[in-house]
Amino acid sequence: MQSQDRRQAFAKRAHRAAGRRGHAVRGGATPDARTTRMTRSTTTAAAMPIGRRLRHAVALWRARSEERRALAEMGHREWRDIGIGPGDAFAEARKPFWIA
Repeated sequence: MQSQDRRQAFAKRAHRAAGRRGHAVRGGATPDARTTRMTRSTTTAAAMPIGRRLRHAVALWRARSEERRALAEMGHREWRDIGIGPGDAFAEARKPFWIA
């Protein structure tokens, strides 16, 4: 009986720790450490291999740079169409590519 209590206490601690780490926990009233898993929505860049993270970062930076260049080349009419003013457009276009 005592070993079962220890297992339940361990399972509860593992359940709480999994919740703090951002893991989704399956299961109902009886949490079990074996039922924890990461969901797609909680997967972070830190969980990806270094090569994939680097490719992702470069692609993101390139996209930001192209979007900001296009925004700088637009005129007042296009800015009005997308709902921003010239000040907002210039402020966004001046940002470096590594800043979101």
